[in-house]
Amino acid sequence: MTYDLIVIGGGIAGSSLARRMAAHGARVLVVERETQFRDRVRGESLQPWGVAEARLLGIADVLHPISQEMLWFALFMNGTPAFRRDLAQTTMHSECMWGFYHPEAQELLLSAAADAGAEVRRGATVTGITAGTNPRVTIEAGGGHTDAHARLVVLCAGRNPGLRTDLGFTVRRGSIPLLLSGVWLSNLSREVDPAVAYVDNNVVNERSRSFPAARKPRPCVLWTSSG
Repeated sequence: MTYDLIVIGGGIAGSSLARRMAAHGARVLVVERETQFRDRVRGESLQPWGVAEARLLGIADVLHPISQEMLWFALFMNGTPAFRRDLAQTTMHSECMWGFYHPEAQELLLSAAADAGAEVRRGATVTGITAGTNPRVTIEAGGGHTDAHARLVVLCAGRNPGLRTDLGFTVRRGSIPLLLSGVWLSNLSREVDPAVAYVDNNVVNERSRSFPAARKPRPCVLWTSSG
């Protein structure tokens, strides 16, 4: 089995790359270990520059129907309004923010990659990569192992993929720790404006953010905090 491109990880990044390459005639294999994407907090708000990139990549048509447009950015300091920004009028790309449910975006983009001609294997895990001019990946699925070759292998398996270490890449981390937590809030009051992204900073540099998302029957908010 030989491909032009093997993408390890069928999330937003991996599926977007696979769809783009397959649409331009490349033979693409996507290996995704999850048969159903899990509900966990990560990457539910797309910044204005990211919306512009989505348009260039040709995936905006997939994401926009499931997105809530956040036209405004509102900053609070210790609960007191500081300023309100019109994103489309003040950003380099003249775009607003988009909020969406991450697993839904993953499913749609992976389906779009398959529709573009990429071969998608779900419930499969890459257990090894042999680097070189003709890289090989070993794939485990259904109790068996198969090998596949490609001109290029791309690792899109999240922030801390084990295969990165196996390939000999050195991981460097900053000295300042960043702790994040988040939760979905539903059945919100109708006074909550779904077109506004809210950020509140306090004096000890802890922050809370809320990003509306287009989840039925009414928009929900992803509330996150960091410190």
